[in-house]
Amino acid sequence: MSHLSPYPCPVDPGCILSLDVSSTAVGWALWSRTGGRSSGVLDLAGLAELRIKRVDQFCRWLTREIETHKPDLILAEEPFTGRRDGQAAISVLHHLHGQVHLICYRLQIPWRDLSRKSVTKSVLGWASRPADPNHVPRKGFRPKMRDATKREVLDAINARHGTRITSDDQADAVAGLDLVLAELAGTGMPRAVKLSDANPIGHGESLPLAPARQQVHAAQTTISLDDMRAPARRQLERALADMGIGDPRLPRPVRKARGRRRASI
Repeated sequence: MSHLSPYPCPVDPGCILSLDVSSTAVGWALWSRTGGRSSGVLDLAGLAELRIKRVDQFCRWLTREIETHKPDLILAEEPFTGRRDGQAAISVLHHLHGQVHLICYRLQIPWRDLSRKSVTKSVLGWASRPADPNHVPRKGFRPKMRDATKREVLDAINARHGTRITSDDQADAVAGLDLVLAELAGTGMPRAVKLSDANPIGHGESLPLAPARQQVHAAQTTISLDDMRAPARRQLERALADMGIGDPRLPRPVRKARGRRRASI
């Protein structure tokens, strides 16, 4: 569950700390205007005999990091649990995530929760797609969908930054930081990464939204969106996302009113 921060988020922060919390590890990514970027993992798996020790160690670590770096904004990905997670793991996960809000509230630091879908889409350009890679859109047929895997996000982050990150939690923390830095820079969404790209993509490299919207409007003069069917619209949105434009939020086509015609008198 996402909780809004009572403190306004800074428009031009000097330091941002991004967190990805799981029941056994906490991925973190730090950015500061003077110190650059860094990231890592806090391992909590060695404290399996008593779950409260994980929460205690995490709180002590987060307090030290805040005292050392003094971040202006803290990011945290919303808790995401899979089918294989047991009740104990889910309980620890929500406890850890709640401590982020509590510590930020006590120290009067703005925080922001990021959804798993938005973070994944900012890296890959999509959060879910048809399970069949050769799927051809057909009217009235809904294909079986699959969500992006953590491995795909991890490989995309390494391709973007030219790193060798091996932890899923660390990669998710870096992805959340990339998303917010791109928003603050006014460039919209970070450029989506294709796993087939040979050259790594630099941080912050994206296509501004203003030229992107101009390209969309230029295309509309040739192809009317009112005549475009849903599969074609989805293909266009996916292509724009792959280009790094993000979600162009195309206007919905105007549909003709349906109903019985009244007999003219």
